[in-house]
Amino acid sequence: MPAPSILQDDEGWVDYSYINHYVANDVVVLCAFDDPDADARAADILAEAYPGRTIELVEARDIFAFGGGIHCITQQQPQRPGKPD
Repeated sequence: MPAPSILQDDEGWVDYSYINHYVANDVVVLCAFDDPDADARAADILAEAYPGRTIELVEARDIFAFGGGIHCITQQQPQRPGKPD
């Protein structure tokens, strides 16, 4: 998987990555970084890896700015012990 070509933003170095994507029933949600060529290459690679699924690009720079990616923010939260469903 290629890396985005964007290495810095207004704040400094960034750690953008296409690896942090989310696979659901008929879709793969893929981070996008306003890097058209790299975003498209990553989408093409995942389309080959996940035939039959739609690849949805989602702008992820703000998500990464707060310390995560698409896969990170889709994780389940554990229930507090003793709290009913």
